[in-house]
Amino acid sequence: MAYRVGAAGNVKASSTITLRLWYNQRIEVKEQYEEMHSKVQAAIVSNQCNSRERCSGKISAEYLHFYKPHVSTFGLACVTSCAPGSPSFLDCNSGNCQIKGNEGPQCFCPETDLYLYTYARCQGAISIVAMYGGVGAGIGVLVIVSVILGVFLYRKKYYN
Repeated sequence: MAYRVGAAGNVKASSTITLRLWYNQRIEVKEQYEEMHSKVQAAIVSNQCNSRERCSGKISAEYLHFYKPHVSTFGLACVTSCAPGSPSFLDCNSGNCQIKGNEGPQCFCPETDLYLYTYARCQGAISIVAMYGGVGAGIGVLVIVSVILGVFLYRKKYYN
């Protein structure tokens, strides 16, 4: 069995399986192959390949509990929630999913110096400059209204 580390930190295990078919005049080779192929797929899915031990070959022990074996049409791969093919895929929209220490997969949003994100997984970006500008404008309008109101109240009290 060979292990290969993929782009998103996934570990792909590859094996070569040789099927031997006995010639049978009553059954076509294609039918025999499809039957054997489905049996092998079923064995992979239900048998030892669902064990976390299959993933322990090239993954550090501290991160192993974040990886799960996943069988797809491409074979067996050990994936995290950051992998797009994972059943528990963590979609970070415009951000990047990474495994952070003992906390596990997390979304890291881009340009956090320019934007505040109001929702998890890098959704609801608000420009920090626009937010400060809006708050400043609101405070400015409040000060102007307070000054005008104060002047009117002062004049009313002074002239009455």
